[in-house]
Amino acid sequence: MTRLPIIEHEVIDLSDNYDVNFWKHRRAVRIKVASQQGELDFYNCHCGWWNDSENPFADQINRITATLSTGLSFLLGDFNNPTHIRNEGYDYLLQNGLIDCYEMAEKKDVGTTVIKNIDGWEQNSQALRIDLILSNQVVVVKQHQTIFNNDFYPIVSDHFGILVEVEVA
Repeated sequence: MTRLPIIEHEVIDLSDNYDVNFWKHRRAVRIKVASQQGELDFYNCHCGWWNDSENPFADQINRITATLSTGLSFLLGDFNNPTHIRNEGYDYLLQNGLIDCYEMAEKKDVGTTVIKNIDGWEQNSQALRIDLILSNQVVVVKQHQTIFNNDFYPIVSDHFGILVEVEVA
């Protein structure tokens, strides 16, 4: 396995007046790595809900996308916006030029990352895809697979993980 050196990192506040004691305040972390194909940016995101009046999802995404370079970037994490709901968070991501690696994948499973009611989704009774890997450019995604779901590794959290195999030119 090749380790890519981190050449830059940044913490992005997704709300004003960040307070570690307030559970709704969120941050994203960006790292830039050097590879043989060039520099790549990876963002670890944990965003809020679309209709949150105190800290709207759209504002959080605007803060992240304002830091995107013209180079290849991947946004990974819990976006707290189900992909099946139209005209809300997931569509906002796509309208802002982000591309869902799940949709680009040549091979994929059902993509479900939450299967029950969890913290923040207490009324949920359906399978959701709220954990995503997005790109700011079209890439070849060979495979998109849900992991830590008891089918592929044991469950370790109330959210499942995602593993993608991407070809970077």
